[in-house]
Amino acid sequence: MAHILLIITVLLVVGGGIYFYINHKLGTQEKERAAYHYPDGYDALFAEVAYQSKDSSFCRKISPYAESGGGFNPVGLQIILTQSECYASLGECDLVRPASTEFMDGSKYTPEYCRANYRISQPAALMTEEQAKAILPELGYSTNVPNGFGNSFFDYSYNLTSTPEFQAKVRAMPDRP
Repeated sequence: MAHILLIITVLLVVGGGIYFYINHKLGTQEKERAAYHYPDGYDALFAEVAYQSKDSSFCRKISPYAESGGGFNPVGLQIILTQSECYASLGECDLVRPASTEFMDGSKYTPEYCRANYRISQPAALMTEEQAKAILPELGYSTNVPNGFGNSFFDYSYNLTSTPEFQAKVRAMPDRP
């Protein structure tokens, strides 16, 4: 029993030390790096609706820390913020921000790079079927594919994202932290 209490005490002390270090010792840039995460279904939903509606205000709803990347891309192009990719896909290059982590460098994804290299196109972050099936009921939609879409859940959910009714429901959702 004493060994278990000792282990718990050590874990609490180490965990508290890590928490203190991250929250009190690191600068803003390091805190942002610690907060980066892969986009979830909501981030992908907002990107998809932004593209479908051609309305960049949906990009603002995406978590400013959602990122994706390809570590095998050239240095400077290894990571991109999902929100920046959304803005870039709609030609809103002034809102693109670079991002970097300890191991991946996305410093070249800047407004200037966007203006020189992006054309208006669909963002890479699209909802997976699993993500869509989790979110659609929250918005009052069925996960059953209605007649007229065959068996294609993708066609059904993609069609929904282009309707004004669906877009209004998504607009009412809170922005991501």
